[in-house]
Amino acid sequence: MTQPEAPQPKTAEELGAALTAKQKRFADAYLGPCRLNASAAAREARYSDHREGWGLLRHAGVKAYIAARLEEQDDVMSRSEVAARLTLEARSVVDMDAFVHVAPAERTFWVPAREHEPVRELAKRKGCHVDDLDLYDLCGHFGEDQISRTGDGEMLVRVATISQDIEIDWAAAKAAGAISGMAVLKKNRDGSVEYRVKDTSKALEMLGRLHNMFTDKVQVSGADGGPVQVQITRRIVGGTP
Repeated sequence: MTQPEAPQPKTAEELGAALTAKQKRFADAYLGPCRLNASAAAREARYSDHREGWGLLRHAGVKAYIAARLEEQDDVMSRSEVAARLTLEARSVVDMDAFVHVAPAERTFWVPAREHEPVRELAKRKGCHVDDLDLYDLCGHFGEDQISRTGDGEMLVRVATISQDIEIDWAAAKAAGAISGMAVLKKNRDGSVEYRVKDTSKALEMLGRLHNMFTDKVQVSGADGGPVQVQITRRIVGGTP
């Protein structure tokens, strides 16, 4: 006896046809220009309350259509790829301690006066060009110990003095692949280097939820964490108990 063939899963086109026009507009906007933002997609689909997007993502038909659309897109991460990326993200934390050296050496940072914003503001208040400010003007405003002059006459303003100098071996950091994990990496005018490590966990979590990899657990309890008290009321119509 032959077994009946299993029914073929419906295509995205078939699942989309089963939705209302408004539900389909929401799902298409969610996957398209709204970039997985349910509230924005609800507004795009002309729902009166953008908070309806949360419920639409849990609607069986909408959920199935979105899943089918994603299956047809080659550039969307699969469930296994998301799991692999999450594992890689958890294990590849960028630790800059190995590349940072703190030396107890005093260091002073100077910037050209014409590039210093407070100097520009001073010139504006005096109604002159920044280059017209002389040593007397700058020393009178900032203090003599904050102003210096180079051999060719360029005015400098002290912006910071540190008691410890931090050295970062950027060549070693790059060789170890730490640079690719930076969200911000820039050198400031005072010579300091500012960096911030990337945080991609939120985007990966969103992808994981999109593939139903996470389940929210809701715990229901009564007062003070005790059991839920249920009261049953019986009403008898047209007779006596």
